[in-house]
Amino acid sequence: MKKVILFCLILLPFFLKAQNMPRPPSYIGDYTNTLSDTAKIKLTARLKALDIPHNGRIDVIIIKTVGNSDILTFGRKLLLSWSEGNKDTDNDLLVLIAMDDGKAAVITGITIQKTVTNAICRNIIKHDITPHFKNGEYYEGLDETATDLVKAVKKEYKLAQVK
Repeated sequence: MKKVILFCLILLPFFLKAQNMPRPPSYIGDYTNTLSDTAKIKLTARLKALDIPHNGRIDVIIIKTVGNSDILTFGRKLLLSWSEGNKDTDNDLLVLIAMDDGKAAVITGITIQKTVTNAICRNIIKHDITPHFKNGEYYEGLDETATDLVKAVKKEYKLAQVK
């Protein structure tokens, strides 16, 4: 019994960390200062201008680490914490980057996941985020990610797309 309680206490901070991170009002939460101020301004304007049906939006969160959590689980909890009492987030997309972990995830709201599938999210990470981030081209990777996510929402994204 003591082991179970200890295990729960160890996991609690990771769950609370995801729940307590507020939604960025400007579409971007760069908690690592990875993006330059100019890149943040350009990317914010780009994300704001994107057309996601039914009040959907794309948020980008850049953190150092998700700790011992799985990045998808962390991201789902984060998106869910933003949606409590707000059905508008069902069409939202979250791009979550854990810089020190070298991990990225695209998390979809409940309604939009029928269109933006897990396969599409993995493909976008593989072709947009990973190569650019390896070269230190953070803005470019996130800009292409946003473009391809909107294409996916509009059913214009081709899964076998090669860049």
